[in-house]
Amino acid sequence: MQQIIFAMFAAGLFLAAQNMAKIFFHDKETSFSGLMPQDRLLWMKAEAFQTLSEELYAQEEASASVTESVWTLFQRRACENCHYRVHCEKVGRIGRKKYATELIRLMDENKWEQYEKGLGEWLSWCSRGRETAQIMAYCMQEYYAEQFHRKQLRDLQEATALQLGEISHMLRQSAREAKKYQPLGEGMQKKLKNAAYRRGLIVGEAWSLEMDNRRLKLFVTLRTREHGTKPLQEVQEVLENLTGRHLMADKNQKMYISEEYALYCFTEAVRYELLCGVSRTFRASEKVCGDNYSIFAGDGSVQLCLSDGMGSGARAEQTSERVLNLLEEFMACGFSKETAFQMIHTSFLLQEDRETYATLDVCQVNLYTGVCEFMKAGACASYILRRSRVECIALPTMAPGLKIESGYEKVRVRLQPGDYIIMVTDGVLDAFLCDGQEDAWQELLLHLTQKAPKKMSEEILSLIPQTEKQPADDRTVLVAGFWDKQE
Repeated sequence: MQQIIFAMFAAGLFLAAQNMAKIFFHDKETSFSGLMPQDRLLWMKAEAFQTLSEELYAQEEASASVTESVWTLFQRRACENCHYRVHCEKVGRIGRKKYATELIRLMDENKWEQYEKGLGEWLSWCSRGRETAQIMAYCMQEYYAEQFHRKQLRDLQEATALQLGEISHMLRQSAREAKKYQPLGEGMQKKLKNAAYRRGLIVGEAWSLEMDNRRLKLFVTLRTREHGTKPLQEVQEVLENLTGRHLMADKNQKMYISEEYALYCFTEAVRYELLCGVSRTFRASEKVCGDNYSIFAGDGSVQLCLSDGMGSGARAEQTSERVLNLLEEFMACGFSKETAFQMIHTSFLLQEDRETYATLDVCQVNLYTGVCEFMKAGACASYILRRSRVECIALPTMAPGLKIESGYEKVRVRLQPGDYIIMVTDGVLDAFLCDGQEDAWQELLLHLTQKAPKKMSEEILSLIPQTEKQPADDRTVLVAGFWDKQE
């Protein structure tokens, strides 16, 4: 039932976000043919989502104490249809409640020795003492189950509030960015049109946006002067000469210019690059690896992700794959890493199979600034290999789905050209750390001979001490080399 409710909430939020996106992008397309879009509607929608989010957070459910709740439930189960009810209420109603609530309290506090003593008193008050004591225990279990489901629904409510708040944030951000779009100056416009005309292109309108870290983004409407097409590289070279910055065309657009006007986007190119390599082995007797990895690029950043499913084999592989798919989908929709982590955790808490979970290990590298941010949920330590030392990034937390209070931690590190990021699953570290060989592990990293990330990951796996003929757990090594493109 809870999964159905969660799915309904998720579907509703998706449709709402989709409608908001249609409104925003429709306004943006209109603006590019004339004036810039008005942000009033976006702000109104953002306020509505934020208000709803705050309402959900503010809702508090009043609940009675354990003893009162179980006592009320016990009366319905054991006393309403009891043959001795009339006599019992005449001679011992007050005492019966006193001893019953005391037994409930002792069960709740796991004081079983005192419970056995109190049970004797209860048998002297109730004519069906042993039978009703068993009913009381069942009522206690029913109360705990109900509280667990209430907590699940509360988590769902908080996750929904979190999503609504995130949508509100994204709408506000879109409104702020829309206000930052500025038409190119008259002198720059004239130079752009003249240079483009000499290359057989007609420029309609052009806008600029200065993003975070002073990155430049340009939007230009273009068409060819005559029939046929021209490569987008033509106008990219013109814009680079005018701005003095190295630009790259947006990948989600046509790479050629046709005879009809179209909008093209150019963003300032990143300064750094990240080359990655992954190597894996799986547990003996298994046919698939329970670990999964994902590497995907965002807006000037790269996400390195590892997930280790509980156990090994096909089931662990499906669980870890599901975690990474959810993470990619949430972040592709514009949610922050923090919100995506929380939503994935809630999703696993609401599943029927409480024995299924997976770790989550993410490293996001900003290719403009060189700053990387590690976030972990149950994942083991990661390492940064510098020229003469190894830096350990350890953030121990519980994995998604293990407990309701589970969360994540994060840390930021600034990379230098020539650094390597090394992310591993616990099958790799267990071969060293279980035997107290932490220094041996770091010595291994410092004396690696390979420099290419893929070869380095293979070398790390080959140097792991083999205490058994076959690995006892899945092992995955992800290596990413960080370099300055300008060097």
